[in-house]
This record gives sequence, C-alpha cells and structure tokens, in this order.
Amino acid sequence: MKQIQRYLIRLGADRDVAEDIVQETIYKGLLYIDSIHEDKFSAWMFKVALNHYYDLCRKKKRMEIPIEDVAAEGNEAPEELFLQKERREEIERVLEDLTPIYKQLLIMKYAAHP
Repeated sequence: MKQIQRYLIRLGADRDVAEDIVQETIYKGLLYIDSIHEDKFSAWMFKVALNHYYDLCRKKKRMEIPIEDVAAEGNEAPEELFLQKERREEIERVLEDLTPIYKQLLIMKYAAHP
C-alpha cells in the first residue's frame, strides 16, 4: 500500500489525498478479492487507485504534477541552485503540455525508487 501511496504522491496527489485513495482502494480490493486473480491483484489495486485519482482530478478541472523542490545541500553554490530551479521549471512546463498518460509514464520511468 505504501508503494501505491508513493506513486500517487509522485503523480501530484497530496499526502492526505493519497492516503484516502489507498484506503478506498483497499476497501474495493476486499470487496472484490474473490473475483480478482491472485497474480493480477497488485496491478488491479494500482489501476483502481489511479482511476480514483484521475476522477478527483477531473472534479478539480485540472491536473497538476508538481516537481519536488530540489533539496539544497550545504556546499552547493547559489549559481547551481539557480540552474537547478531553472531546470525544474522547464520540466514543469514540458509536463504541462503532455497528456496525462505520457506524464504518468515519464514519472514512472524517472522517479527514484526507495
């Protein structure tokens, strides 16, 4: 469930919203557990959570995927921090022009896995 929550947060959901979606997903998983194949259960849970998130986004009439602020390390020069900020802003602009499915694919590909 933590993987689903982290995934939703990377897509742009607030931590509280992601937690609510995970709880709803668990509930639906328990309701339909008998009709879901065991080897597909994890994928089914991710899909339910993703669909629920997209439904919430549609209700808000917009979908944002914030790029996390770059954590400044003690030895970084101000110029480097400025360049990182510019790169982050450029990534945000490019992501805004993409369709949700392509945003999702890029986030999944380049997100660091703990």
